[in-house]
Amino acid sequence: MNAGRQAGRPAIWTGTPATVTLKPGATAHAVLNVHNAGALCAKPQTSTYLNVIAPGQRTAFPDPYPSRACPGKSVMHVDPVRPGVGVPFYTIR
Repeated sequence: MNAGRQAGRPAIWTGTPATVTLKPGATAHAVLNVHNAGALCAKPQTSTYLNVIAPGQRTAFPDPYPSRACPGKSVMHVDPVRPGVGVPFYTIR
């Protein structure tokens, strides 16, 4: 998101989605992979926010996230939601 306009295509969902049922107070997360926009397009644009839409919801929540985007392309892939706490910038794959 740049100046209120979408700077690239939405993230591409990967993997096989499954229903995640949480007990009250429990959490879930999804891993977001962000690729180098400079390697995917000739003129990447600066983006200042990431719009996050939870599964089953329609309202986006803007999250300050400076990055680079490619016009007309997605530079992000997101894995299916899974139970448990997600830790930003860390995965145990």
